[in-house]
Order: sequence, then structure tokens, then C-alpha cells
Amino acid sequence: TQVLHEDRRCRVSRIGIQIGASTPPRRLAEIACKAEDLGYCEMWFAEDYFELGGIATVATALAATDHIPVGLGVVAARVRHPAVTAMEFATLAGAHPSRLLAGLGHGAPGWMRQMALEPESPMGLLREATVGIRRLLSGEAVTEAGTYFEFRDVKLDHPPPQPVPLYYGVQGPASLRLSGELAEGTLLGWLS
Repeated sequence: TQVLHEDRRCRVSRIGIQIGASTPPRRLAEIACKAEDLGYCEMWFAEDYFELGGIATVATALAATDHIPVGLGVVAARVRHPAVTAMEFATLAGAHPSRLLAGLGHGAPGWMRQMALEPESPMGLLREATVGIRRLLSGEAVTEAGTYFEFRDVKLDHPPPQPVPLYYGVQGPASLRLSGELAEGTLLGWLS
């Protein structure tokens, strides 16, 4: 992973690290501390169903470290309501200001089939989720009925103190165009 945020404490120039989803949960804090001690500029964790929960994993890494930015790359937009995703991102960003790098995506088709969560329009769903998440993270009260999600006067009690950068973990021309339009960057997975 190429670094997304410059940090003068980085000793491994412009290099980040991804910690695999097959890592045993009991070792997450230890490995996160070691990555920070080695001077990596950022670390990323995947939410690979059904290995490790991405939000719990990132929370563990953030709590175990002092300054390294920690990325969640990526959560499937279909799996959680955008209000819940925004609440989770806001909580992490509030507890660890300027350190959360949040990733969204369509979700691997096989996993979405396993959970019977295949949307009719993956692009429409990702757009709708992203817009809802951004509005809530900015402190807005949202009342809106979309194709995939409905909000009835939803407002976060604790919006983050700074904007949370949202990245897309997507591939394919249409998804990459959507990432260019709505995200701060694109995370290219191993299939790339």
C-alpha cells in the first residue's frame, strides 16, 4: 500500500502495510504495535467475510497504537445500513482523531450471494450508501427514502471532529468512475 498521509514519524519511507484477515484476533494488537514500531506510515485491515470483523479489527489496532493511520479496506456497503456504518466510523474517528481511513465497496459477489444481499444495482446502492454516510458524518439530520435505504430523521449524536476520508475498494470501469466522483481514493485489491 502506498502511503496516503504524510507523517514525519514514518521511518519506512512512504510504505504502508496490510494485515491479513486470516490473522488470529488475539494477535491483532501485537501486530499493529509492531507495524507502528517498525515505522510503517499506515496499516490496513480488510473485512473479509467470514474471517475478521473489519470495524472491531480497526478499533483494536487504533487502540493499540499511538499515531499510525489505520485503514478499513473495505466494508461492503450492502451489509450495514449507512446510518450504522456512519455511526461506527464517527465513533472510531472521534476516539482516534485523524487516524481512521474508511473504505467502502460492493462486497465480493460470492459473499453477497452467501448472505442473500445481492443488490439489483450495485452502483446505485454504493452511491446511495456513500451519500448517506457523508451527510451523517458531516452532522446533518437525514430524512430520505432511497431505493435501498431509508432514513427517518437520523442524526449522529457524535459526528467526527474532522472529516473522515472515504475510499472505495472497487474495480471495473463504472465503479472506478464512481470512485473518482465520490471517494478520496481507490484501493486496488489483489485482483488488480
